[in-house]
Order: sequence, then structure tokens, then C-alpha cells
Amino acid sequence: MLPNPDNSCAYDIARGFVEALRVPLDYIWGALIAAFIAAIGNRARLEWYPGAREPATLFVALVGASGTAKSPAFRVAERALMDIEDEMRVAHEAACGGRRHVGDIDEKIRITVANRLRLEGVIPIQRDEEGVPMPPSLRLTSWTGPGLLNELKFGIDGRALIADELIGPMARAASDHNLDSRALLLEGYNGRPRTDVTKTHGRIEIPCLWVSIFGTIQPDRIREMLGRARDGLSARFVWAYPDAKPTAELPLSSGPTDALKQVLRRLVSIQPQGDRRDYSTTIALADDARAPLEAARTEWFRLAEQTDGDFQDCVNRATDYTLRLAFVLALAEHATSGKDGTPTCVSRDEIERTIALVNGYVLRMAERTFAASGAPKLSDAALLARFLRRLGKPSFNVRTDLVRGAGSPVRTTERIALSLEELKQRGLILPATRSTTPGRPAQDWKLNPTLLNC
Repeated sequence: MLPNPDNSCAYDIARGFVEALRVPLDYIWGALIAAFIAAIGNRARLEWYPGAREPATLFVALVGASGTAKSPAFRVAERALMDIEDEMRVAHEAACGGRRHVGDIDEKIRITVANRLRLEGVIPIQRDEEGVPMPPSLRLTSWTGPGLLNELKFGIDGRALIADELIGPMARAASDHNLDSRALLLEGYNGRPRTDVTKTHGRIEIPCLWVSIFGTIQPDRIREMLGRARDGLSARFVWAYPDAKPTAELPLSSGPTDALKQVLRRLVSIQPQGDRRDYSTTIALADDARAPLEAARTEWFRLAEQTDGDFQDCVNRATDYTLRLAFVLALAEHATSGKDGTPTCVSRDEIERTIALVNGYVLRMAERTFAASGAPKLSDAALLARFLRRLGKPSFNVRTDLVRGAGSPVRTTERIALSLEELKQRGLILPATRSTTPGRPAQDWKLNPTLLNC
């Protein structure tokens, strides 16, 4: 379960969707994060030290079996982004002297896009091969190599690949015949300029190769989606994999869609700085936020030495997760509270809250996802021992830390009992208290200090 941030307007919107649609909070929260990222695009970046500007890019995947309400949560983000994109296109037509009737779209969108068009007339303006100004867009509609190049050469604000079933576009990008498109998606995570030379179109200048990804996937298809190459794709994702089961409860309403769209309007209205080379507006990391981040990085380096594979890649990207999530959440909270523009900085409090989110949720969800993804596995006892070592607690409770705890790779009662018995016989754990009920296994256990220190 996600931590409950105090006084968070964005979290209140998420809770509103949960209550209206009867879907897990993890899925809604992941969908909102993905929507915020797509709306921000390349318009703003976080300068966490002089000259280093981190983009607001993360890939987000909702993981779960069929019928666990992934798709309803996915559609919350998809429909809101489609509506905002339609508003942007109508405003574009009005600003370009075409259709004059704007209808009931937000006036700020019309003014913002008009200013953007004038601004990009100097950058220069984005036009197709016939010289017609290109309408603004949020979503990526093609994920083949040529399609990506064609769309992104007109999209300095970036694009979001949004797919209800990620296995389709991502598996094709991971195939041997589409390595170029997979490389483009991976490179899009960092949002840098790129130049390509093709036989058909000649030299193609992409002002900003910025791509975010959002979609759903079933756990047994993750390995198929990621492909054979260990190229960092898995570690670019924030995985939301709650204990979700099919429910017969029907939705009560569509939820706070108007509130969400108002936030997205403010995010797409962020004004970039204006220069082609230095396009994105910049928000600084507060000076006093560096100390907690450095302390967290020390622990992540230690943790990375204790693991391997895809999960180790995720631990090595914990700094990325923290900076980018803190930045996205700071912008979203600023917009959700009714403020225009951007905050003055990303504060120490926001970094500390995000570090707790990364440690308590993001990394644990990644560990759980890879344990269920069909990758080669250790025994349950070995998996549990590694998890307890990473948990770093001298004692643990079966129900709190294993059955209900996010990230535990062993969860069913029978598998837990067998694993605990093996660890006990190996001298790695011992019961902290004796059971008062005959036949009932101990719930509280102590760890052998050598397990924490090895």
C-alpha cells in the first residue's frame, strides 16, 4: 500500500477515483503519475546541480492478473490526456486562424498555445513537410523506428507512449527486427537531442528525444515484454503491483475527472524558457535537500551490492526515481492547489517524502514484480533471506512484513511456513516469542545478526 501523504491535494484526487471506481489505490496513483508526466513533457526540468537538468520522465506499468481493475485505472489517465490533447488542438486551430469557435475549453490553454506557437516561430515553429504548422500532441501514436522519428522530429515537448496492453508495442520494440525503435525508447528516457540519417528522409533532426511510457501488463508476460537484452528497460519502469483481486463491486461514478483535467491543463500550460538549445524551464533543487539524498544514496549503494539482476538495476536507479518523482509530484501539487506556473524549487521535505516512497514502495514493488515475472528464481527460503536482509530490521512480524508487506517475494501461508522452518534450521532466525496457541506458528522472529551484516 502506498504511504498516505499528509495534506496532499493530488492524493485526495486519487482517493476520489478509488472511492468512485472501486479500484486499488496503487493503480490509480500510478495512472495519475503517468498522466502528470505526459502533461509536463519536456516543458520543465529539475536542475539538481549546476548544469545537470533531470527530465520529468519515468515509465509506469500497472501489473496484475486479468480482472484486477488495471484497465479502469488506466482509462482514467488515457481519457483525461485525450481530452486535454483535443483542447490543445482546438486552441492550435484557433491560434493559426482556422476554426474560430473554441467552445468551452479553458481560455488559458488557448492563450498558452498561441504564445507557444509565436515562441516556436523563432525556435522555429514545428511544421510538416508541406510547411503547415503541426498541431500540438501529448501521445505517441507509433512505436516503430520510422514512426518514432517522424513524430518526434515535430515534438520538442515530447510524447507519451500509452497502451492498455504494453506487451504489444513493447514486445515489438524488443524484437530483433525493431532494435532501432527499442533504442529510441530507451534513449527517450533522458530527453536529449538526436540526429538520424535515413534513406527515405535523409537527415532528421530531433530537437528532443523525450518519451514516457504508461500501460498495463500481466505478471507472467513481463519477461516477454522486456525481451532477452538486459539493457536497463526494466529499471526505467515504476511498477505498481498491489495485492489486487477481481471484485464484483460496480463503479459509483466516473470520479473527479474535472479536477484531474484542471491539473493537467495547468501542467501543459507551463511555459518553456524559449531557446531551442535550452528549451525547458528549470526548477532548482533546494540546497538543503542534498544531505538527505546523499544519505539515501549511501544506503542504495550498499543495497545494490547485496542483490543482482533486474532488481539490482532498479536499486542503481533509485536516485533517478527520487529526483524525477519528487519533481513530478512537486509540479502536480503546485498545479493541484490551484497555482499557475511552477514552484520555486523542489524542497528538502519533498525529497525526504519521495525517498520514503522509493524505499517503502517503488523498490519493493520492483522486487515483487521480478519475483513473479518468470525470471530464474532462487528457493523460497533464499529469496526470503535476501528480502529480510534488505529490509534491515533486527526482527520482523510474519503478518506485517511478509503477508501484507510490500515487496515480500514469499506470501502464501504454506510457503512462508516452510521458508521460516528452513531459515530456523539454518540458524538464521529464531522465534522472538513463543506461540500461546497450540499448533500456531510464531508470528514474531529475530534475525541472526550475521544475516544483516553479511
